[in-house]
Amino acid sequence: MGKAAMCIQLLQILSSGRVYKCSELAELMETNPRNIIEYKRELEEVGYYILSIPGRYGGYQLDQTATIPSLKLTAIEKMAFVEGVAYLKSRTDFPYGMEYISATSKIFSSLEKKPIEEDIVVSMPRKLAMPIDEIAERYRVIAKCIQEHRVMSIRFLTNYNLERDRLIHPYKLFMYNDAWFVLALCESPRRVMPFKLNRIISYKETFKKFRQSILYNEHDYFNELGLKGDMDWSQYGKVQSAEWFHIKLELHGRPAMYVKEYIYGKNQIVTAINKNTTILECDMHYRYNTVHFVLGFGVDCHIIEPQWLKDEIKQIAKSMWEANDEE
Repeated sequence: MGKAAMCIQLLQILSSGRVYKCSELAELMETNPRNIIEYKRELEEVGYYILSIPGRYGGYQLDQTATIPSLKLTAIEKMAFVEGVAYLKSRTDFPYGMEYISATSKIFSSLEKKPIEEDIVVSMPRKLAMPIDEIAERYRVIAKCIQEHRVMSIRFLTNYNLERDRLIHPYKLFMYNDAWFVLALCESPRRVMPFKLNRIISYKETFKKFRQSILYNEHDYFNELGLKGDMDWSQYGKVQSAEWFHIKLELHGRPAMYVKEYIYGKNQIVTAINKNTTILECDMHYRYNTVHFVLGFGVDCHIIEPQWLKDEIKQIAKSMWEANDEE
């Protein structure tokens, strides 16, 4: 029996999950114990990891978490791997994007005998001013503190361009509006709030450990759609009553076409009047976000309701005109 066949036989025996003595394996396979060590090395080179357990009752045991070739993916699951890589290539905000793509390629190679195709065409999103390496390092340190329940000392920049120092208990890393945040319990004021990673000026882990608050429940902040609407994330943790505004817009030109492609709020209704006119109706969260969403459409947008939105847009347009006219 050749070496490859012997390696497969060793793998089949170890797949039972139990611990085998080297001598026991040699007896079962009718070979020399020294050959078992060689077959073990061969298997590890191709991705199968065999644990060496010391002690009287120790021996060799297959690491079941590393048996990648035993995966059986459906066609849809395989396609999801490929499409997921294409999506990651289009972004710059995932700290371990290249590592994920490399790992996925190894998995796909073991299934298809070829790596994931590299010639996928993607478009790049708007980049953060902060280098991705710095975001990745912050992500790494915060993830470590979350795992070890370690208090962090940070200095961050508020929405009002003010620097603040805080001691935080990091609970969860998440992405919102294409930016990374850490949800953390702030020691003073004592409340759970999000901190945007690229607004953290300085940070360090402390030797102090924390216990997660018994009052903390992730479902209070997140639901199946993402972040819950009654949390004012833009103000870093200030809880407000649910501030939703019903808007109705008449859009013309290009916005009339691409407004059909996205969800902008709750209870959304999109009605195509003709090829150049679309009515968008939905409930949007936060006054500030609503105003700037409408401003983004420029002259291609006619506000049907509410009246306060019309008035505020007019006032902003007037102020912009006066400011530029003075120059």
